[in-house]
Amino acid sequence: MEHSIYHLAITSCLAVGLLAMAIWTLRLIRAFDQRYIPFGARRVRFLLDYNDLFPVHLLPDRQREMASKQDVVFLFLVPYCAMCQPILAALPAFVRGYGEAHFVAVFGSNAAEMKHKIPSRVDMILKPELIEELRINMFPYALRVRSGRVIQYGLINSPDHLESILDAPGVAT
Repeated sequence: MEHSIYHLAITSCLAVGLLAMAIWTLRLIRAFDQRYIPFGARRVRFLLDYNDLFPVHLLPDRQREMASKQDVVFLFLVPYCAMCQPILAALPAFVRGYGEAHFVAVFGSNAAEMKHKIPSRVDMILKPELIEELRINMFPYALRVRSGRVIQYGLINSPDHLESILDAPGVAT
């Protein structure tokens, strides 16, 4: 019996040591520094997937030109959505912190009552046909587009989820 307890203790120490070495190695190669997929954001794909062309033809002229040339984050929001309120409250900080990205808030209806909550550097568009075309039926939802192609997407139930979509490297080159 003493032999089996001794054997169990040595085996446990070896397992913990190997786990510690594995974590140390991953930290050494900086595997934990970048998020490759949005952490915590639910991956719900409605119509578009990674590297798919975004339907820019449904956008107004200004947003169409931006979406085909630069990094644009489309936020699909609904005024009555309780989960959208924290995203709207954090939006000014995201606009300041991610200056290279352009933000567009897309509403399907009742956008007029949201105008005072949207920062001035964020475009606000009322496009129910865009929401219908993309088949988005869960809110708040974010879609990150670079040079006309989808590079990140997901439900954003908190500002942290939006941040992880913005921090994750895009799959399009």
